[in-house]
Amino acid sequence: MSTLDSPAKIRNPLMVSELFYNILDCFRPRIDPAGRRALVSLAQTCRAFSEPSLDCLWSSPPTSSQFAVIDKYAHRIRQLTISDNASVRFLQCTSMRPSCLFPNLMVLRWSPYVLTPHIPIIFIQRLLSPTLVSLEATLAEVDQATLLSFFDNYPLLCRNLTSVEFRFSAQPQSETTIQALSRAICSQETLENVVLHTPIDGGALTYLCTLPTLKELSVYLSERSRIGIGSFLPTDPLFCSAERLEFITLDLDLVASLLRPRDQTFHTFGLYHHGRQTPEAVVSFLNLLTSRSRPPPLQKLTLSIGDFSHPIPADHMASEAIRYRLSYKTLQPLMILRSLRVLMIEWSEQISMDDDELANLARSWPLLQVFNFYCGRGGYPPFSTKYPTLLGLLSLVNSCPELYTVSLPLDAREVPAVKEADARETNFACLIVPESPINEARPVAEFLCKYLPSVTALEARFLRPPGTNAEQINGYELAWQQVETYLEEFDSSPIDSSESEESEV
Repeated sequence: MSTLDSPAKIRNPLMVSELFYNILDCFRPRIDPAGRRALVSLAQTCRAFSEPSLDCLWSSPPTSSQFAVIDKYAHRIRQLTISDNASVRFLQCTSMRPSCLFPNLMVLRWSPYVLTPHIPIIFIQRLLSPTLVSLEATLAEVDQATLLSFFDNYPLLCRNLTSVEFRFSAQPQSETTIQALSRAICSQETLENVVLHTPIDGGALTYLCTLPTLKELSVYLSERSRIGIGSFLPTDPLFCSAERLEFITLDLDLVASLLRPRDQTFHTFGLYHHGRQTPEAVVSFLNLLTSRSRPPPLQKLTLSIGDFSHPIPADHMASEAIRYRLSYKTLQPLMILRSLRVLMIEWSEQISMDDDELANLARSWPLLQVFNFYCGRGGYPPFSTKYPTLLGLLSLVNSCPELYTVSLPLDAREVPAVKEADARETNFACLIVPESPINEARPVAEFLCKYLPSVTALEARFLRPPGTNAEQINGYELAWQQVETYLEEFDSSPIDSSESEESEV
């Protein structure tokens, strides 16, 4: 036994994997004819027994009689997910079978690399057939020759695919892999939904822009996506049938060049820009996106701009705060989207907005259901910026009666007085307060309980950029946790009005 084994393992020998496998080895069918049934029972007992039992169960190929049982029910399989070791071992056992395993398979999800990073992609070939309409695959460049062969063959084997999603277990991908994937995309004429978490070249991007069947697209655009892209005129129709568009890119100009507000009919749009951008550049982009000549209304908009994985030190942040600060003027182009239902904005820099500005925005979106506004740089000292107060939150909820989720930085250091405002029956239930300063928890909880009694979930989030006052941020986080505790107490035993008045005094 290893000297690193924990005391729990010493007390329970079954927790030592070597011993447990030796015990299970006695149940192998070649030793005990009833062993297979015993292994099946152990695999269904608990999670700790499941994987080792399945390893032993599939360590030897199924017999011909067992394959006959598989063949009997194979035609009933319409959806299949390959994501664990046992599933992969089953495919290995069937590698010599002459025909497709599941002749009526329509949806295939392939993601075994989470647990086993060296599974050859060749085993997926046993599952590809003309009946397949949806293919989701997590791939790895373990054997590039086999991977390239897969990209060459799957469009031929699956001629009726309407939905594809590809991602890789490791980044980045080689130029050869990107070219092979791009060729595969260009050879499919029936695609409706495309999700690509890896770059494509300009030829594939050009093909998707003009594909008449395309309805949903989520694609990663890199510098390679400009190479070989077609020369589009401003009047050329692009994404004419698309209903949902998402772009992950550092090239904002490339995305802007693909927008045709007069011709495009998408109702959902997402931009994930993992780099710093000035508000002026964002305003220019939003003006193009929200052109008044759009035939259908935009209903869901997601903007995630900035690098949240590498927080900027406080001294650099303070010197550049004004240049990158998001304000009310930045969001003004969105005020014409009267049918907006979901608005999610992630901005890695500071924001500046007061109650009146938030109220003006809210009155423009009467159908809003989700409002997520997340900033990555705190408004607490040493930074000076404006945050909406609890009064601004109240005006937002009152202006958007269908609102049920709000993520908004708040300045809750003071609880404002409210005139002639009664609690309303609303759908508003979830409140997220990122980077929000607060002093006392109980007055804030009493305000929420009195004017927004439908709130049932509260969460505070703090990024803690280097150089900020960690003790102060911890105090804010603790205070918001106390607010949540108070709300739970008030829900079980409503606060008395006299107690509330004494608290206000």
